[in-house]
Amino acid sequence: MRDIMKMELDQEQEYFCMFKEEYGNPCLSLKNLSFFCCKVLFLRAEEINWEANVWFTERLNISSERYSRSNAIESFSFLDIHFSKNRQSLQGYLKYLLTVTSLNLGTIRIHHTYIKEFLRFCEDSEKNITDIEHRSVGDYLKNCLCSIFLPKVIITSYVLFRHFCIICK
Repeated sequence: MRDIMKMELDQEQEYFCMFKEEYGNPCLSLKNLSFFCCKVLFLRAEEINWEANVWFTERLNISSERYSRSNAIESFSFLDIHFSKNRQSLQGYLKYLLTVTSLNLGTIRIHHTYIKEFLRFCEDSEKNITDIEHRSVGDYLKNCLCSIFLPKVIITSYVLFRHFCIICK
């Protein structure tokens, strides 16, 4: 492992087992230990590490007007996107939303959540963002229609996916 900020979940588990073997049963859980280490490294870095698997909003130089008073958003995680190209695309899109637009964090969280769900759907079909066709978006939205999503959410999702695909290609 070269960079704890880019540690995958399976690497995290392996590292924790080695740590446990070396030092006995630690008082911190694996998730808490790695989260703490990643947060400290991210916050103390000279520059924002846009390639990190978890971004902490405290370090992102976001104006106070963009924070939601009712919903404190502390971080954005990319750990559950397993395909490297998909993760990089989502990170690039979020970086765009955070640095170019003036959207508030709550709206950016919605974009992040919807697009992560879509990318997980694509990954279940073994697809990278570069393989996504208009039909893939349609298949996903049909899948959403069969679930509890409201029509407004589906329309919003469609608009977000189109924007995401345009920005990422």
